[in-house]
Amino acid sequence: MLKKHSGFTLIEIMIVISIIAILSAVALPKYKTYANRTKFVEVTAAVGVVKSSIDVCFQTRGYYSLQNCNDFEKIGLTKNQLILATYISDINILIDGTIIANAISGDGFNSESFVLTPTPSSSSLIWEVSNTSTCINAGFC
Repeated sequence: MLKKHSGFTLIEIMIVISIIAILSAVALPKYKTYANRTKFVEVTAAVGVVKSSIDVCFQTRGYYSLQNCNDFEKIGLTKNQLILATYISDINILIDGTIIANAISGDGFNSESFVLTPTPSSSSLIWEVSNTSTCINAGFC
């Protein structure tokens, strides 16, 4: 009686391994970008808190002037609370109300910055991500 051999040949196994290697070579860099983008959300969330506080200040106490809402004390926040987050190295409010937040250097970041610029319009502010934000080129914002 003839015995029937079952199993995979060496060539079939090598083809499967090479396909898996190609797929992981394509997927791994994408995964790292997604992971870093997820970490950068911490920076954008902190900027969102500052942005909301400036909006409220501008509409209630600012008398429609950003000069009355351009520092942490005026908007009722403390900078130290915001930079306690893991991936934020610094956050500032400029005299014109522009918010600049910097990510840490390391852990997938190169001190990328996120810059939001306000433009007053009748009774509210219109916010734009500035072209000077280095997070745009990095693909984080």
